[in-house]
Amino acid sequence: MNKPASVAIKEFETNMEKCINESGLPPIVVEMIMRGYYIQIKEMAKRQTEEEEKAFKSGVKENGK
Repeated sequence: MNKPASVAIKEFETNMEKCINESGLPPIVVEMIMRGYYIQIKEMAKRQTEEEEKAFKSGVKENGK
């Protein structure tokens, strides 16, 4: 059984908060690191959206709906 999104989100937030708090890094450094990850995640989300849209349109053409 897949974990519900709400549970996965809560676990992710808890783990991220713990990691940040235990890192000992100053907030300015954490911000720089997080900005780099944000840029990567944004690009991944864009690609996922494009792939899902392409698959959906392909399915519509094949099924005629």
